[in-house]
Amino acid sequence: MPSGPLALGMSYCGVSQPIEHLYQHAAMFSVLPIAFAGPIVGGLATMFWWMAAIGSVAACLRHLWRVGVSATIEHL
Repeated sequence: MPSGPLALGMSYCGVSQPIEHLYQHAAMFSVLPIAFAGPIVGGLATMFWWMAAIGSVAACLRHLWRVGVSATIEHL
């Protein structure tokens, strides 16, 4: 159970508890390399991890934009 002055309890949004716990702790996955590989190597791995995540979002948005621009009545 979470403890401390700023701790929040687990909340469940209609999904199974294991999936909810995985989602709530997913932000910590990106900093695990720092704990296991040290601040330099782990920091670089974390930086590349975040760059890949931002790049994936940017690529999805780019493709979504291209679909929206090319959608015409003739293509539908």
